[in-house]
Amino acid sequence: MNLGYHGSIDTNFDCMSQCELAIQHLYQNDSMEYSLYLNIPLSVRRNCMAVVPGAGKPPIFLDRDGTIICEVDFLSSPTQVRLIPGVAAAIRRLNRAQRPVIVVTNQPVIAMGKCSERDLAQIHARLKELLASEGAQLDAIYYCPHDPCARTFGGVVELQIECDCRKPKTGMILRAAADFGLDLTNAWLIGDKTVDIRTARNAALRSGLVLTGHGGRDGKYADAPDEVFDALPDAVAHILGPVTEQ
Repeated sequence: MNLGYHGSIDTNFDCMSQCELAIQHLYQNDSMEYSLYLNIPLSVRRNCMAVVPGAGKPPIFLDRDGTIICEVDFLSSPTQVRLIPGVAAAIRRLNRAQRPVIVVTNQPVIAMGKCSERDLAQIHARLKELLASEGAQLDAIYYCPHDPCARTFGGVVELQIECDCRKPKTGMILRAAADFGLDLTNAWLIGDKTVDIRTARNAALRSGLVLTGHGGRDGKYADAPDEVFDALPDAVAHILGPVTEQ
C-alpha cells in the first residue's frame, strides 16, 4: 500500500510553521492503493516513511508539468496525463544511479477549485503507473496547493494564502531534505519555468532549464539557469554522463 501524507507541518520546523504543505510519497509496489493519513506530525511521519535509496547522494528535484508530463492548462484529470518522450528512461537512469528523484510542484488549481486533492491523488497515481510501465519511479512528490491570486476564481478560500511552500520559495525542498535527511550539496532542480530557476537559486541548488513545456518563455524571473537542456533526458545525461553501450 502506498502511504500518502497530507497535514499540518511540524511547528518545530520554523520555515514552514505557518504553512500547510500537501505531501504525497509514491513508492513502487504492485498495488495502486492509497491510504491517506491526516495531520500526522513530522516525528511520526519520519518513523513511517521508507528510506529513499541513495539518500546520501545529491538529490534531483523535478518540476512536474512541462518537465515530466506534457503541459496542460489547469490539468485536473488523470486522463490528461501524458509523459514527455524519453522522460521515463531518464528517471529510470536516475533510479539505477540511486539518485533520489523528488517532484516539487505548485498546484494552484486546488486553491482555484478546479481540481480537488482527491483528483490530484488520482493524477499522481496515473503518473506513477505510466512511469512504472517503463521501469521508473519517483521517490516522493511534494505539492503546494496554495495561491493567493486564486481569489479571482472563487475556489477554496483557506488555500488562497501566502505560504512558504509555493515556488519560488524553498519550503518544499527544505521539507524534503528534512524528511529524508538529504544533503543538498550538488543537488539539482530541473524545470521548464523561470520560477524553477529562481527556486533553485533561493535554495542554493544547481539549476537546469528544459525547453519542453514553457521552456523558460514565461519570463517571470530574470535568473539565468546554470544549464539549458532540450529535455529531461539531456539533463540526466549531463548529470550522470552519456549512456554507454553495453
